[in-house]
Amino acid sequence: MRAVQTTYCTMPFLDDAYRLRKESVPHKVALRIIENLSDVIIDVELNEFHTLIKDNPFYKKLFKREGKTFKAKKSWSSTISFDSNVDSLYLVHPDYITNYKEIREKTGSLLVCNDSDINLLGRMNDKRGYICIVPEEDRIGHLDSGYQDSWEDAINTCKVEPINSLIITDNYLFSDIEKRKNTGLFSLLRAVVPTNLCVPFHLAIFSHIGNNLFHQKEAEKLIAEIKSLFPKDTIKVTIIIHTKKSTTHDREMLSNYHRFTSGAGFSVIKDEDGIAEVAKGNIEPVYHALVTTLEDHMTTKHFHFQTLHWLKSIYRREVGIGGGSFIVGDKDHRMLD
Repeated sequence: MRAVQTTYCTMPFLDDAYRLRKESVPHKVALRIIENLSDVIIDVELNEFHTLIKDNPFYKKLFKREGKTFKAKKSWSSTISFDSNVDSLYLVHPDYITNYKEIREKTGSLLVCNDSDINLLGRMNDKRGYICIVPEEDRIGHLDSGYQDSWEDAINTCKVEPINSLIITDNYLFSDIEKRKNTGLFSLLRAVVPTNLCVPFHLAIFSHIGNNLFHQKEAEKLIAEIKSLFPKDTIKVTIIIHTKKSTTHDREMLSNYHRFTSGAGFSVIKDEDGIAEVAKGNIEPVYHALVTTLEDHMTTKHFHFQTLHWLKSIYRREVGIGGGSFIVGDKDHRMLD
């Protein structure tokens, strides 16, 4: 399976990634992405590019990879829209994009510079953290520092930025939603949606139709309530109620650069008396364990890519829509469009 994305790269970064691959984990991560997961665009003139692939075995190998491209596009930063290329990776040097941190913060795109900022790419190779929300009476005393009290606590502990979009798949999320929404879904969204984005945050929620107890008007009301949690026009919301139960059987969240799992799902975790349900799961960057995984093995990026592929089929109404199912809201999502 090929989970191919696009990596926009500058020549100094690419040269350093190859040169430092054996001594620097972040550079090794970059090189593994470039070699195995990416169409690559570098900032050189076409004649220089032809010389590179003719005279350098490494660049020649990139050019000849099956199913992936290696192209030249001089000054690509002046033409690209960072917020619309959400799952792309940008590997630059400071002189090429001087305000790279500001762009990353405002667009939620993974833009990494080849200085001390390179460590961000190393952290994207690590398991970000565990979700372990457990009622106080069920906790083991000497492990107490490892528990979390809420979705806000779990997500703030594990740090999931950069982020500009999210997909939730949970077949039971809308069960008794009126009772659960404030301490479940709303709590989670308050934690995960950045306050400093300058582009709309895109949210899509997929859930199986079940016993057909959650109807379109309720979904429209819930969307309005979600939007009221955030300043005007800063979030786009779509709810998809479908008949393809197996696709969303596993409770997951996908952001543009992370994958979340939760055994208990993403509904109610806390009530007036404290934590009411257990949530156990993982938060992994899409590049988790990339430097230790064999090339022909499934990676987190492959699971992320596969799930998106299934969800897109429902979102595009190719499968799973009919018999009381519906899609409502903005119908606008970067990861699905």
